Amino acid sequence: MIFSSFFAMSESTGMIGIPIRIIPYDTGVDLSEVSNGDLVKAIGTEADITRLSNHQKKLMPKCKVAGSLTDKIRFGIFENGICVFAIEDDNVVFKDEDHFSAEYCLDRKKKHQELRNGTHSSSDILNNFIKKLREFARTTTNKKPRITASPDFENGGMSYVMTLTYLKTEDEEVLEIDRHLMLKKNIIAILNPTMILLEDYDDSNPTTYAEIKRNIEDLDADETLKNYEQRQHIRTFMSWSSVVVLGALKDPDHRDYMMMEISLQSNWYEIYCLEYCMPKTITEAEKDKLSMMDLQKAGNEAEMFIDEIDDIRFSELPSRYVEIQEGLVETSGLLQIAQRYEKKMKNVSEMMKTKNQERQRRFGLSSELLLFFIAMVQFYPILESLTEGTHDWIPYSVVLVLLIIGAIVLFMKNRM
Repeated sequence: MIFSSFFAMSESTGMIGIPIRIIPYDTGVDLSEVSNGDLVKAIGTEADITRLSNHQKKLMPKCKVAGSLTDKIRFGIFENGICVFAIEDDNVVFKDEDHFSAEYCLDRKKKHQELRNGTHSSSDILNNFIKKLREFARTTTNKKPRITASPDFENGGMSYVMTLTYLKTEDEEVLEIDRHLMLKKNIIAILNPTMILLEDYDDSNPTTYAEIKRNIEDLDADETLKNYEQRQHIRTFMSWSSVVVLGALKDPDHRDYMMMEISLQSNWYEIYCLEYCMPKTITEAEKDKLSMMDLQKAGNEAEMFIDEIDDIRFSELPSRYVEIQEGLVETSGLLQIAQRYEKKMKNVSEMMKTKNQERQRRFGLSSELLLFFIAMVQFYPILESLTEGTHDWIPYSVVLVLLIIGAIVLFMKNRM
């Protein structure tokens, strides 16, 4: 079966692209000890709060409050102080059946730029909500917020936009993706927009429709696309920059994938913010008034975070969810950036430990010199009485010689 006949059948079912924009923000402080009731009260009537079921709590562990700002904007606020928004953006109805990823990726790039520039239709709603949330977090915890919670940080207080893609169709034949050359190439393009020169952050590459079409056609369809979904009515493909879910999605599918991605991004962005804010040198650590205990605590928390990632496979969720979550962790590089952060924290901690030991050594030397000097002062009257009747300079000379010898011995001792 060729790809064109797939679209002939799809016209009746109406395959469409449903983009979900995932956007994390930092409130600046840890919220684990903040009362959920106080948090809901602070949000007020701006949002409809969602009471999570036990199943949903497993999909979004450590989510303190979830809800919606409009029928298209949902959010989750997590213990780590990260708030993640999910915006169901305008559906993309494909006109060019053989190159639908061109339309989709152009639309994605445009909407990502609007969100970063604050010109998206949802921007004002997001900015007002996060501003209120940050103020609540700062005043409630009385902690100095991280710099990543500043409106001057990166793109107006946000770092990036990630799109979760639903390609919705009732045509079961498309699920045999290796039989449809152009369909596979289009999915590869959505998973890796850099391959068709549609990077979000690069406006220098050609963006004419004809060039993009040629780039799609030139893609290697021999690439293996791993399916992370066990069920038969949908297929799920992942990359570092995107997740694509293809098939006859039901409402629970739509909800569950969104929640799992929101949870993942809360973890990913937490490490991103912590790594950005961490001291790179001992001088920075001292400037931030971080003690050795603070650094060790941060390193231990990073180690615990890594253990929690490793424990995903032991989740109480059904195995299909575990496989999806492991895929999200793997393709996002979450474990690697957490390990990198842990290593950096331990390096700074070791440098601080070494510097403290050097300080203690110097302090010990100073203390020993002081004690030796005091001993010589106390010894002087005795020496003076013993040398009575001789030259006056003799006791002074003896004490001076002893001080010099003692200092040399102490210096040599502390260098060993």
